[in-house]
Amino acid sequence: MAICILFSGILQFAIHLPFLRANGFRFHLNLAAVSPETKKIFKNLFPEIFGLASIHLNVLSATFIAWLFSGGVDQSIQWLGNAMMYPLRPGSAAAIYYSERMFEFPQGLIGLAIAMAIYPLLSRHVANKNFTALKDDLTLGLRIQFMLAIPAGCGLMLLSESLVHLLFQRGAFSTEDTARTADLIFWFGTGIWAFCAQPIIVRAFYTLGDIKTPCRLGLFGMFLNIMLGMLLIFRMQEQGLALALSLTAGIQSLCLLYIFTRKYRYIDVPKLIASIVRICIASGVMLVILCLMIPVLPGSGSLADLLRITLCTVVGAFVFFVVHRALGGRELGILMRGGFRTLKR
Repeated sequence: MAICILFSGILQFAIHLPFLRANGFRFHLNLAAVSPETKKIFKNLFPEIFGLASIHLNVLSATFIAWLFSGGVDQSIQWLGNAMMYPLRPGSAAAIYYSERMFEFPQGLIGLAIAMAIYPLLSRHVANKNFTALKDDLTLGLRIQFMLAIPAGCGLMLLSESLVHLLFQRGAFSTEDTARTADLIFWFGTGIWAFCAQPIIVRAFYTLGDIKTPCRLGLFGMFLNIMLGMLLIFRMQEQGLALALSLTAGIQSLCLLYIFTRKYRYIDVPKLIASIVRICIASGVMLVILCLMIPVLPGSGSLADLLRITLCTVVGAFVFFVVHRALGGRELGILMRGGFRTLKR
């Protein structure tokens, strides 16, 4: 599998070379000919990567904590001089790995997709000094993100056990492993809105040439995540690591929003807050309906899990969007009519 992934990456790069050569492109290392703009890109590359990769670095640090503090029941930590018992059971790092797959799906599908779509548009507005359009489109991007991410997080929390049972429980993956992984997904679900919001807000800073603020908050987030994780594992075991990640992402996102709003004022805060309130009410109604519906759905097993997930997704989406529209929400209509090209928002 690893060799296949490596080979596909090389092939993905090499497939462009004949087309580049046909258009007259040749690789030539000439540092003296590098433009100032290119030098600036390389200078800002690592701070930008750090700001964008903050969530993944926090997951890596949580996995590292799980490795260090996992051990047998009633077994003391030898590398700490047997001063304390292991707070985590074996398999904690694996549970984080599997649960991470679940929260990264909505993050990529919602947060990264919107961020990649909106980034060139925001950059164009800044280049044209059209800061009114920048404010409108950034606010709209955040409204659409919250409209999709908040109910997605609620659904992930509600269907965590069914998802893990359907996707992973086979072979050596036991019922206990399913329960442990589902518990982590539940806590990750509480932070989906923040995991999805961060890529958008960070890119808003970058369009204005502010590289340092997301990088500094990324460093702050790393230390906060480690501290929260170390505190919570003694009360909640590996669930504490998932909660620490969600809390850190939420605090980082709120700090980024607050600093951006105070420093640049290119977010329509009243419109954004009103949108979030409508989304939260619609998500609450959706949760109530699904909580009433799930107990009457049939049996157990993979087919029952698939039926439960499908029905809950369809019914939940329908209830959410009906209630959201009844409350005056327009984000879905804007998205369906062309998103950021729509003039009347």
